[in-house]
Amino acid sequence: MSGRKVSSGLLVRHPAPFSTESLFGYILRLSQENGYTTPWSLFLTAAMEQHEIRGTGIKITKLGRIANRSSSELEAIAYYAPGRRSCRLLRQRLVLTDLELNKPKLCPQCVSEKDFIEAYWDLTLMTGCPVHKQSLLSSCPVCGRPLRWFRRGLLECQCGANLQNASLQSISLAEASLLNIIRAKVLRITSTDNPSALPISDLQSLDLRALLFVIRTLGKQRMMIDNADWHDCKGLVRAAARVLEHWPTNFFRLLQEIGTKSSTKNAGESVRRQFATLYGCLFKYRAIAERKQVEFLKIAFLDFVSNHWGRGFVDYRLIEPFKKKLPVRRFQTVAAMARQLGVDPRTARRLLEDKKILRRKDRRGKCEYSLIDSDLVDTPRTCPGRIYPLRKAAAMMGLPISVLKNLKASGDYHHRLPTRPGFHELDVREFTKRISDLGSSSNAATVSQQEECITLRTATSRFHGYLGGGAAVVRAVLSRTLPIGRSIDGTAGGVLIPHKQFHLFAESARRRYFANTRSFREAARDIRCESRGVPDLLARGLLESKTTPTGVRVTEESIAQFKRDYASLAAIAKASGTSSFALQNVCRNHTVSIIFIRKDLAGCRQPFIRRIDLRFLPRRYSHFMCNSVPIVSSYGISESQVIVAAAS
Repeated sequence: MSGRKVSSGLLVRHPAPFSTESLFGYILRLSQENGYTTPWSLFLTAAMEQHEIRGTGIKITKLGRIANRSSSELEAIAYYAPGRRSCRLLRQRLVLTDLELNKPKLCPQCVSEKDFIEAYWDLTLMTGCPVHKQSLLSSCPVCGRPLRWFRRGLLECQCGANLQNASLQSISLAEASLLNIIRAKVLRITSTDNPSALPISDLQSLDLRALLFVIRTLGKQRMMIDNADWHDCKGLVRAAARVLEHWPTNFFRLLQEIGTKSSTKNAGESVRRQFATLYGCLFKYRAIAERKQVEFLKIAFLDFVSNHWGRGFVDYRLIEPFKKKLPVRRFQTVAAMARQLGVDPRTARRLLEDKKILRRKDRRGKCEYSLIDSDLVDTPRTCPGRIYPLRKAAAMMGLPISVLKNLKASGDYHHRLPTRPGFHELDVREFTKRISDLGSSSNAATVSQQEECITLRTATSRFHGYLGGGAAVVRAVLSRTLPIGRSIDGTAGGVLIPHKQFHLFAESARRRYFANTRSFREAARDIRCESRGVPDLLARGLLESKTTPTGVRVTEESIAQFKRDYASLAAIAKASGTSSFALQNVCRNHTVSIIFIRKDLAGCRQPFIRRIDLRFLPRRYSHFMCNSVPIVSSYGISESQVIVAAAS
């Protein structure tokens, strides 16, 4: 009916409906203004049958005739919508369970201020007033009977009591904020008040049907975990407000409790199965027509299972559409970690094995997956700055190429991008500063300006073949074993090292490398004989040998023992101002046995005697019994100095 039609039973007063007014509220207001004690008289005037005034199927055509209103005016607030289980509220499509028309409820203060009943009170989940932050009135404060639409007026019970005199309980701030979002959605206004930190913008983007469904689902899940009756609408809204409050912290807490409860049954399965009930309701039901409207819920869900749950496999297809909106995933498979680092899965697996990252293995079907905790992985994918090749980086640090390569392979040189070749400029600068700071610290106070020094560059070039080569010198500097001074050119290789300290370090390293053994030539030099005589001593059992990676060598312990037991006649004669031949005659005259060791190919021999036999010789030779000749190394450092350096 497009135009106004006046019937013979036209009412005396026919006010226009408000744009946000409830249809039953308008009928009650129309009855009150025309002086009827109940809307039944209004329906009788309109010649409406009893079945025509029930629920959402109320006939607005007959009502419009007596109210002198067009069909378009009443259709704007009508409940009827095409469909078996469909209805509407202010032209917004709903289902029958979303409306509660048989048990009216209202806020007396709102009705008193506006002089009409707004449409959002017809919703089942509208259990409180967000404006006055109080619960709704659903029964008469005098007679105690439930409110009915067939009463005297908007604020007057059928018993005649004034409904404004009722005292109502207050509601929580979170519940009021959530109800205000519902109210704003029904009235098509924007709500900005959000004291409880709800996801207000995301909830307002939902249509009314989807909003009510999300609230009902979250509240039901919360109450099921709490073992409460989820059929109670007031408790349902209160529970949903708890979940949405301080978003997404409380939502994560709900998921944690749901997952803990189901993990005993679905341990090791995909997170979609572990949270099947909640996942299916929020992301699979047809109640949510636009899937993009609930993206904020799905992103929060994926954020939880990827970064907080860590007890199930997350299908990559679930993550892919939202990977730009999600934070970096904490729990990932090796393949996902490889994609994040930008490397091959085999390379990622090797990096993770080197770091001994803790893992959690989950079984999906017949396959077993490893979940990596990315919080334990400190391997970044990119970092701003230039990346230098090996030769350029070594030149900038003033170190040999082989030394820098060895330091990087051993992990002494920190490399912030292990998935990429080369040397990052920040790492080069940091490593140079690290060594330079040691040169300017108190450790460098022992390096005198007058002391003979060499640069770290020279030391690493000369020191090779022993325990890591030149890289071992750099490690000794970093561990403060070797004192260093300032850098002469600003590079790491330009720091000064005392020459004497470096030689002691080199000798100690050599001794450790050769397991306290010496070559034949070194052994001969220590015991003051020719190198051709060492095999003769080994054959006689006076020295002991040891097989090393570099060949057969003489143990230092046997050399020291030989020097304690025997003395060279040539050395004694030289110190006494005589000759070896004369000293041999003295030994024969005093019946002291002489040991002859091969000296050269011509058959010459070198004489030695036991130190204990020196007591039989004249007194001027007896002081050689206790004065052993010191071991002299290839660097001219005594044995005692080497032992002290090794201990330090």
